[in-house]
Amino acid sequence: MREALALVPQQVEWRNHLGSLLELGEDLAAAENCYRQVLAYQPNHPAARYNLGNVLNKRNLYPEALENLLKSFETFPNDPRVNLALGIALKAVGRLTEAICALRHAVALSPRYADAHNLLGFALQAVGDRRSAIACYEVALRMDPNHSDAANNLAVMLLAEGKRDQAVVHAQRAVQLRPEKAGYYCTLGVVCHALGERQKAIDAYRTALQLNPRLTEPRFFLAAYGEEEAPKRAPADYVRNLFDDYADIFDKTLVDRLGYRIPELLGTAVRRAVGNAATPLDVIDLGCGTGLCGKVLRGIARYLVGVDLSPKMINKARELNVYDELLIGDLLEPISISVRSYDLIVSADVFVYIGDLSRVFSACRRTLRSGGLLAFSTETDESADRFVLRSTGRYAHAPAYINQLAEEHELEFVVRESVVVRTEAGTPVAGELVVLRRQ
Repeated sequence: MREALALVPQQVEWRNHLGSLLELGEDLAAAENCYRQVLAYQPNHPAARYNLGNVLNKRNLYPEALENLLKSFETFPNDPRVNLALGIALKAVGRLTEAICALRHAVALSPRYADAHNLLGFALQAVGDRRSAIACYEVALRMDPNHSDAANNLAVMLLAEGKRDQAVVHAQRAVQLRPEKAGYYCTLGVVCHALGERQKAIDAYRTALQLNPRLTEPRFFLAAYGEEEAPKRAPADYVRNLFDDYADIFDKTLVDRLGYRIPELLGTAVRRAVGNAATPLDVIDLGCGTGLCGKVLRGIARYLVGVDLSPKMINKARELNVYDELLIGDLLEPISISVRSYDLIVSADVFVYIGDLSRVFSACRRTLRSGGLLAFSTETDESADRFVLRSTGRYAHAPAYINQLAEEHELEFVVRESVVVRTEAGTPVAGELVVLRRQ
């Protein structure tokens, strides 16, 4: 066909068909090139416009995909495939309400379209509507019992709802259907971990790494099980995804179920350290999450900045309207490169995702004004050399290591208290509240 097209380059139907064949063979770049050539000869070619948008979706080039699919939708508003592809692009660029609308339309047009039900569930999951997402995944599996993505997604949602025994059935089904998919083994590992099936979790994570050695999450959890060397900190993508997934139920889960009171206790410790100082403070809340610390600190803050890796956590914090500024990113970024200095740096339940705290302490020391305070919580392990990565995926620090860091960075202890930072499976988790002052 390529030889024929070289002789008759303006034969757009042949070229569009060649693009489809290349796309089926997963040569996406070549397929994209074919569709672009068709549109160069015939800018309003309806099939090529949809095909280009669809292949750009597959190449994760979502803004341009959306542009093409919106044009395709004008021509084919009642084509379920167009609505499906449009929903994918809209979700990818963050236009979730419109994505859900497009995917609902795809389902209405083709009620047995399993892909549409699955992707509608994924979009509903993104806005925190877990029950509706579960219902969509279940419908997708009724329409197509071999839909591996729906099985995997359903396992994730059932686990989030605490239905572990049901979750593992679907996680196992997903890996049976597509044993070459590393991500499915990650899901299976998480579910087995939640069930306390240590060896099965290890086996699942090892398989995931064999399939894709670049994955960070399975390597991290193997380290948490003592099967790999522990990294200096948890992978950023793991932490971001973890808190994006929990943003909608974070406060209820931690405060109501796990007895989480660290923001309140840390706020009390900070007030004790500040004393009767009348001047409001410039404060940065590292790992601000949904804003639990922000609510406690607002009363003593002149300017309050919140930083978090998770966009969904930042959105929740924004709803409180207590922060003057909210930033999405790694906690080290604003205190490493910013010219701004602070009177108070707070980090509640964040150092549990960082083992080696030396860079954090250096950046905090540099950013604090003279006499400024660094307030944080840790989980503790007296027997650790410096820190240890636990099977929970959280780091515990030796109190002696905190002593060493404080001395090296010329920070003096103002408050230090032993506390229960949370309960884990009904067991109290020991930790510390610490407030240090820059000398």
